[in-house]
Amino acid sequence: MRIETALGEALARVAPTESQSPWFPRYVGHELDFCGEVLGLANSSGASTLWAAQRHMVRALWQHKRVVVRACRSSGKSFAAGAIASLALYTAPTRVLLLAPTMGHLRDMVWAELATIWRGARVKLRGDLLATSLRIDEKHSVLGIPCKNPDRIRGYHAGVVVPDDPDVAVDWDATLAPVVSSATEHGMRLVIIIDEPEAIDPEVFRVLRGSMGKPNVYVLMIGNPTLGLDDQHDYVSACKPGSGWHRIKITAFPDAEFPDPLDADVTFDAVPSYLITREARLEARRMHDALDPIFLSDWLGQFAPGSVVRSIIPRHILDGALAIHRRPALGPRIGADIGAHHDPTVLSLFFDGEKIEEYEHRADRDDAEALMTVAGLILAYSVRWGADLVELYPERWDGQPIPGNRISIDDSGMVGVCDRLAQQGIYTDRVNFGARPAGMWLSLVGQQRCKNARAEMYWCARRGLQEGIFCIPQRFSRSWEQLQWARFDREIGKDGPLILLEPKEDIIARHGRSPDHADADVLAMRETAPISVPIHTGAPVLMRMHGQRRLRRQKR
Repeated sequence: MRIETALGEALARVAPTESQSPWFPRYVGHELDFCGEVLGLANSSGASTLWAAQRHMVRALWQHKRVVVRACRSSGKSFAAGAIASLALYTAPTRVLLLAPTMGHLRDMVWAELATIWRGARVKLRGDLLATSLRIDEKHSVLGIPCKNPDRIRGYHAGVVVPDDPDVAVDWDATLAPVVSSATEHGMRLVIIIDEPEAIDPEVFRVLRGSMGKPNVYVLMIGNPTLGLDDQHDYVSACKPGSGWHRIKITAFPDAEFPDPLDADVTFDAVPSYLITREARLEARRMHDALDPIFLSDWLGQFAPGSVVRSIIPRHILDGALAIHRRPALGPRIGADIGAHHDPTVLSLFFDGEKIEEYEHRADRDDAEALMTVAGLILAYSVRWGADLVELYPERWDGQPIPGNRISIDDSGMVGVCDRLAQQGIYTDRVNFGARPAGMWLSLVGQQRCKNARAEMYWCARRGLQEGIFCIPQRFSRSWEQLQWARFDREIGKDGPLILLEPKEDIIARHGRSPDHADADVLAMRETAPISVPIHTGAPVLMRMHGQRRLRRQKR
């Protein structure tokens, strides 16, 4: 009863009336008390429901003015950003800029946290909460701005509602400069909160850089260190010693267990289990090497060494797969990358996760005759390779043709190949690289999401190679070369980070050709339904292509 009475008295003291100021100046210097007593981020005993790192972020911003946080995923940093934006607006006359990489991230992640906190406050707060703005009046507000591309349109000025189109960008000089000037000239505080700064165009920082040192400007950057230590980016620079920023690091594992070449002013390595479970940590250890850039950024809060140019399947993964391949009973799989516009058609054969053979065919033109030829080649090699496999794996295959549901074909290359095969009763796995992910190999990828089917296939291939499910002998030199070409990045979506691959056009521009052998390989490494034809039962080989070289087991 005493606790409830004390809480009621505290609320009565701070609750403003219609004639009073919308601000709560008594909480300047006592921002954590504001979080508990006004925003309701405290339990019935008055203890804060923010965990230690979040509480430190609240205190540090007002003490140090420039604070940068590099954190593992799911550590509560977006929630802390929402709380800080709210308390900044209501403790003193303030303008808050909340920047995020995209409109989707802003609206579904950071702004959703701010809105939840604002609506759940114990005291009714003045202001109008809209999709990306919270306004007390025209001068005092939280304005959310997406930063996807700062160069596409011009003419948006301070005070205009940000458009909902996630592809719309902002003229940063026209938008931010008046906001900064207005705040500094009128003596109000300007608080800039930058969420996921690693994904924001450096041009945004160019505009902000001149205002960050002003006496009434406070800046908080909170992100995931997906960049490299040598990358030229303001977020990386701010996290280094001597930057003038207060540097906070949050990691999901004990800091002493995984030494970090970059120190921090304060490190938190005890993320509560309600944010990151013990099971999730164990799964992360199982799925990732300690030097994997994904493990470094998503779990340790560390930047990768050097400059990050991420090959989705680097050479060390291909090397390691040869040593740990465990020959799972996957049976035969064919991947077919269909060439168009003078690109070759490449067929790739895997058996029990190991690449066994490949075939390349170049068509003279893209027409109905070429379509028939390519469809015929796929059918012929399903028969030939199915027959030859019985000599390599007599206990695992009886020589039947490889069935259509174990042949994955790039249906976006030469459209109509799959239709022609279907007319002959061969129903293949049709793949559109730009389609939505199919949710394959969940046992390998866990909760990691991908942008499209192409990114999903490459990511699944990466994980399968890392886990010893697949391997590619070194004699397939074009596969080894091309699998290292594709670079990946991560885009912040409404449900978290998405893996995406660079456009194939960029790969072609850099290397002079399309990665056809690599594409055929990842198609062959797609997850497949169980084997639907019998293994060897002593029956004779059914068919053999006359005059063609049979497969031979070769050393890797």
